[in-house]
Amino acid sequence: MGVLLGAGAALVVVAAAAYFHERATRARKDPRGTHGDVDSVAKDSEELAQLLAARMDEKATELEELLAEADRRIVRLRTLLRESEIEVKQRGPGGPILQPAPSDERAELMKAVYQMADAGRSVVEIARSTNQPTGNVELILALRKV
Repeated sequence: MGVLLGAGAALVVVAAAAYFHERATRARKDPRGTHGDVDSVAKDSEELAQLLAARMDEKATELEELLAEADRRIVRLRTLLRESEIEVKQRGPGGPILQPAPSDERAELMKAVYQMADAGRSVVEIARSTNQPTGNVELILALRKV
């Protein structure tokens, strides 16, 4: 929230500076306007403040929605990771039993998957080489980006 307030304050300062710069530019072009009405300036400033406050509220709401969505996705990824670590046996047609690697070997598996992916190998090729389900390989690669 501190970052949001800081960004909002910066937005207010920039908008106010732009507004008053525009008024000063107009005043230089029209010498009769240099002694402008104080009430007019106060009214314009109040309108600007209201406009900026409304914009900040909109952005704060949008930011809160994005943060909530990010939190939901983090929970989902953690759930998928826990599920992938549970011993799951899948038998392919005549193929070997595929199991996720034990936790102590997990780092080595992840390193091998990353190296093969960096070398341009497909998910299917990596899965065959590591004797892992393709879904597990995809999950490891997806978690690398998080």
